[in-house]
Amino acid sequence: MNSKALLAIAAFAALTGTAARADDITIDNAPLQSTRTRAEVQAELAQFNSAGVNPWSLDYNPLANFQSTKSRAQVQAELAQYVKEGVDPWSLAYDQMAHFQSTKTRAQVRADYLAHRDEVAAMQVEYGGGWTR
Repeated sequence: MNSKALLAIAAFAALTGTAARADDITIDNAPLQSTRTRAEVQAELAQFNSAGVNPWSLDYNPLANFQSTKSRAQVQAELAQYVKEGVDPWSLAYDQMAHFQSTKTRAQVRADYLAHRDEVAAMQVEYGGGWTR
């Protein structure tokens, strides 16, 4: 009798334990609207291949050949100015836009946004069941 009860409890636990699974992925059947032609993508891949670079490799570093526009002394002077003003640019409370002055009008910014929003949305799509636009 004890073994039957134990077996029933084990079976119940096995059945209920498997019921808590993630939901199926959501498949988006909307066709992808690329912002570049096939020839452009193939040319970019050929450029990577000719340079001996695999952009999908974990070792790929797009900033490997980065050239700063500031000298080391300029960067250190900027940091010293932040420290002098009591600003911590790594703080979560740091407002990097506090002293921002735009060179464009509201209408120019809005027109630029409207002209590029589809391209930006296409770059923000995640495939594999996560989320889509």
